[in-house]
Amino acid sequence: MKNKSEKKIKILPNGPYQITGNVPLNRLRFICDEKGASLGYEPMGEYPVQETYHLCRCGNSKSKPFCDGAHITCGFDGKETASHKPYEELAERIEGVFIDVLDAECYCAVARFCDTFGSTWNLTTESMTPRAKDIIIQQCNDCPSGRLTAITK
Repeated sequence: MKNKSEKKIKILPNGPYQITGNVPLNRLRFICDEKGASLGYEPMGEYPVQETYHLCRCGNSKSKPFCDGAHITCGFDGKETASHKPYEELAERIEGVFIDVLDAECYCAVARFCDTFGSTWNLTTESMTPRAKDIIIQQCNDCPSGRLTAITK
Protein backbone atom coordinates (compact mmCIF):
# COMPACT_ATOMS: atom_id res chain seq x y z
CA MET A 1 0.00 0.00 0.00
CA LYS A 2 1.27 3.46 -0.95
CA ASN A 3 2.27 5.78 1.89
CA LYS A 4 -0.07 8.78 1.45
CA SER A 5 2.35 11.16 3.16
CA GLU A 6 5.16 10.35 0.69
CA LYS A 7 5.74 13.44 -1.45
CA LYS A 8 6.62 12.81 -5.10
CA ILE A 9 6.94 14.63 -8.40
CA LYS A 10 6.43 12.53 -11.51
CA ILE A 11 6.81 13.85 -15.05
CA LEU A 12 4.06 12.34 -17.17
CA PRO A 13 5.09 11.58 -20.79
CA ASN A 14 4.18 14.59 -22.97
CA GLY A 15 1.95 15.78 -20.14
CA PRO A 16 1.94 17.59 -16.80
CA TYR A 17 3.89 17.22 -13.60
CA GLN A 18 2.02 14.93 -11.20
CA ILE A 19 2.56 16.01 -7.58
CA THR A 20 1.42 13.62 -4.85
CA GLY A 21 1.54 13.57 -1.08
CA ASN A 22 -0.61 16.50 0.07
CA VAL A 23 2.02 19.07 -0.88
CA PRO A 24 0.97 22.64 0.01
CA LEU A 25 0.83 24.89 -3.05
CA ASN A 26 1.21 28.65 -2.55
CA ARG A 27 0.15 31.46 -4.86
CA LEU A 28 2.89 34.06 -5.29
CA ARG A 29 3.42 37.03 -7.54
CA PHE A 30 6.54 38.98 -8.42
CA ILE A 31 7.04 42.45 -6.99
CA CYS A 32 8.80 44.61 -9.62
CA ASP A 33 10.35 48.05 -9.68
CA GLU A 34 9.51 50.72 -12.28
CA LYS A 35 12.06 49.21 -14.71
CA GLY A 36 10.55 45.71 -14.42
CA ALA A 37 13.33 44.24 -12.30
CA SER A 38 12.06 41.71 -9.78
CA LEU A 39 12.34 42.74 -6.14
CA GLY A 40 10.76 39.77 -4.43
CA TYR A 41 7.68 37.62 -4.10
CA GLU A 42 4.38 38.53 -2.51
CA PRO A 43 2.15 35.79 -1.08
CA MET A 44 -1.32 35.76 -2.57
CA GLY A 45 -2.77 32.85 -0.64
CA GLU A 46 -2.74 29.11 -0.89
CA TYR A 47 -4.53 26.59 -3.05
CA PRO A 48 -6.55 23.95 -1.19
CA VAL A 49 -4.27 21.02 -0.34
CA GLN A 50 -4.95 17.92 -2.43
CA GLU A 51 -3.45 14.44 -2.43
CA THR A 52 -2.61 14.82 -6.16
CA TYR A 53 -2.07 17.85 -8.39
CA HIS A 54 -1.40 17.94 -12.11
CA LEU A 55 0.63 21.06 -12.90
CA CYS A 56 0.91 22.48 -16.43
CA ARG A 57 4.17 21.84 -18.23
CA CYS A 58 3.21 22.92 -21.77
CA GLY A 59 2.44 26.55 -20.90
CA ASN A 60 -0.96 26.55 -22.63
CA SER A 61 -3.31 25.72 -19.76
CA LYS A 62 -6.07 28.25 -19.17
CA SER A 63 -6.15 27.26 -15.49
CA LYS A 64 -2.43 27.65 -14.62
CA PRO A 65 -0.70 26.41 -12.61
CA PHE A 66 -2.98 23.41 -13.09
CA CYS A 67 -3.14 21.27 -16.22
CA ASP A 68 -6.37 21.49 -18.21
CA GLY A 69 -5.35 19.02 -20.94
CA ALA A 70 -4.12 21.70 -23.38
CA HIS A 71 -0.96 19.67 -23.98
CA ILE A 72 -3.05 17.17 -25.95
CA THR A 73 -4.19 19.70 -28.57
CA CYS A 74 -1.18 22.05 -28.73
CA GLY A 75 1.30 19.42 -29.88
CA PHE A 76 3.41 19.59 -26.73
CA ASP A 77 6.55 17.46 -26.91
CA GLY A 78 7.60 16.79 -23.33
CA LYS A 79 10.85 15.07 -24.19
CA GLU A 80 13.38 16.02 -21.54
CA THR A 81 16.39 17.69 -23.12
CA ALA A 82 18.21 19.00 -20.08
CA SER A 83 21.88 18.25 -19.67
CA HIS A 84 22.87 15.62 -17.15
CA LYS A 85 26.15 17.39 -16.42
CA PRO A 86 26.69 18.54 -12.83
CA TYR A 87 25.97 22.21 -12.12
CA GLU A 88 29.66 22.92 -11.54
CA GLU A 89 30.46 21.80 -15.10
CA LEU A 90 27.71 23.97 -16.61
CA ALA A 91 28.47 27.10 -14.59
CA GLU A 92 30.93 29.84 -15.48
CA ARG A 93 32.81 31.35 -12.53
CA ILE A 94 32.76 35.14 -12.31
CA GLU A 95 35.41 36.33 -9.88
CA GLY A 96 34.89 39.38 -7.73
CA VAL A 97 36.63 41.15 -4.88
CA PHE A 98 34.38 40.03 -2.00
CA ILE A 99 32.44 37.29 -3.71
CA ASP A 100 32.48 34.98 -6.72
CA VAL A 101 29.37 33.96 -8.65
CA LEU A 102 28.72 30.69 -10.45
CA ASP A 103 26.41 31.23 -13.44
CA ALA A 104 24.77 28.31 -15.29
CA GLU A 105 23.03 30.40 -17.96
CA CYS A 106 21.17 27.41 -19.40
CA TYR A 107 19.02 27.35 -16.23
CA CYS A 108 17.76 30.93 -16.66
CA ALA A 109 14.03 31.43 -16.04
CA VAL A 110 14.15 35.17 -16.91
CA ALA A 111 12.69 36.15 -13.53
CA ARG A 112 15.07 39.15 -13.47
CA PHE A 113 16.11 39.05 -9.83
CA CYS A 114 19.67 39.39 -11.13
CA ASP A 115 18.89 42.90 -12.48
CA THR A 116 17.78 44.46 -9.22
CA PHE A 117 20.07 47.28 -7.95
CA GLY A 118 22.42 46.70 -10.89
CA SER A 119 23.21 43.41 -12.54
CA THR A 120 24.73 40.61 -10.50
CA TRP A 121 27.62 40.39 -12.96
CA ASN A 122 28.47 44.10 -12.83
CA LEU A 123 28.22 44.17 -9.06
CA THR A 124 30.50 41.13 -8.82
CA THR A 125 33.27 42.43 -11.06
CA GLU A 126 33.05 46.22 -10.60
CA SER A 127 31.96 46.87 -7.02
CA MET A 128 34.08 46.55 -3.93
CA THR A 129 31.53 47.44 -1.28
CA PRO A 130 30.07 45.22 1.43
CA ARG A 131 26.58 46.46 0.34
CA ALA A 132 27.22 45.07 -3.16
CA LYS A 133 28.16 41.73 -1.61
CA ASP A 134 24.84 41.65 0.29
CA ILE A 135 22.90 42.52 -2.89
CA ILE A 136 24.66 39.78 -4.87
CA ILE A 137 23.87 37.19 -2.20
CA GLN A 138 20.21 38.29 -2.16
CA GLN A 139 19.97 38.20 -5.95
CA CYS A 140 21.45 34.69 -6.09
CA ASN A 141 19.13 33.49 -3.30
CA ASP A 142 16.07 34.93 -5.07
CA CYS A 143 16.91 33.35 -8.43
CA PRO A 144 14.08 30.80 -8.82
CA SER A 145 15.86 28.63 -11.38
CA GLY A 146 19.10 28.00 -9.50
CA ARG A 147 21.13 29.65 -12.26
CA LEU A 148 23.22 31.77 -9.88
CA THR A 149 25.24 30.75 -6.84
CA ALA A 150 27.14 33.20 -4.62
CA ILE A 151 30.44 32.03 -3.16
CA THR A 152 31.77 34.25 -0.39
CA LYS A 153 35.51 34.61 0.10
